[in-house]
Amino acid sequence: MALSDFPKPPVNFTIDHPAWQAWFNRLAVFFTTAAVAHSDLQAVQQADPTSTDTTRDAHVSDNDLKLAADHRSNIDNPHSVTQLQLGISAFASTLLDDADAATARATLGITAPSASGSILQAPEDIETAKVDITTQIPTDETVPQSSEGTELLSVTMTPGDANNTLLIEWSVSAFCAYTGTNNHRMVAALFQDGTCIGAVASGIQSPGNNFTIVLPGKIQMLAGTASSTTFTVRVGKSGSDAATTYVNAASTTTTLFGGTMPESFLRVIEIAA
Repeated sequence: MALSDFPKPPVNFTIDHPAWQAWFNRLAVFFTTAAVAHSDLQAVQQADPTSTDTTRDAHVSDNDLKLAADHRSNIDNPHSVTQLQLGISAFASTLLDDADAATARATLGITAPSASGSILQAPEDIETAKVDITTQIPTDETVPQSSEGTELLSVTMTPGDANNTLLIEWSVSAFCAYTGTNNHRMVAALFQDGTCIGAVASGIQSPGNNFTIVLPGKIQMLAGTASSTTFTVRVGKSGSDAATTYVNAASTTTTLFGGTMPESFLRVIEIAA
C-alpha cells in the first residue's frame, strides 16, 4: 500500500469536513502499520494545525532516533575531526588543550598581572668577607665618580615595567684603623650604570682612635626602564691620613664581634605600580 491509495477529498472541502477527518484517520493508521518510502513522505500534506497529537518523530525508527540523539549529545567534536586535519599547529594545539587560564599563560610565556604594591623581585648582593679599603671618595661638593673608592657590592636586574617602583637598600659595616691627627670619614656611594644616584658619609673628629661604623642607605625611585640595569655600591675613605678601612672585620681579625656584626649588603626591591 502506498500514499497514492489515499486520494484526498476535493479541495473545496474545508478542513473540518468529515471527509478530511476520515482521510487523516486513514493516514494515521497507514503510518503506524507500514514502512514509508522517502518518495511517499514527499507527498505528505501539511499537518493539521489544530491537532493535539504530541508524538515526535513518528516516522523514524527507534535505532535512527538513538543515532540522532547520540549525535546531538556529542557537541565537542561529533565528527571526530582532528586538529591536524584543521591545519592547527602543534603550539596552537597545546594552547587549545590547556585546562585553564593559568596553564595557557604558561604556554604563552605570559606572567599573570601583579597587584599594585606587591613585591615582584628582590635581588641582592651580600659581602661577608673582609675587604681592605685604601681608596678615597672625597667629602666635598662634587658628585662621587665611578673611578673613586672601591666597588664592594653589585646587583644587575631587569624591571618588569618602567612604571614600577624600585626600593634600593644598602648597608656597609666597617672598621677604621685610624691613628692620624686629622678628621677621618667613610663614604658609601650608590651608582646606577656608572652614575652616582646617592651617597652617605660618616666619620670621626677625634684623632688618634680606631672606630667602627655602619653606613646604611635607602633610595626609592621610579624604575624608568624595562631593560637590564646595574646598581653598585662603592666605598672609600675621606681624609688626608693614610688609615685603612676594613669592611666586615677589624684590622687584625677576619671577623668583628665574633661574626655578629651585620654583613654588608645591597638589595633592589621591585614593587608593582
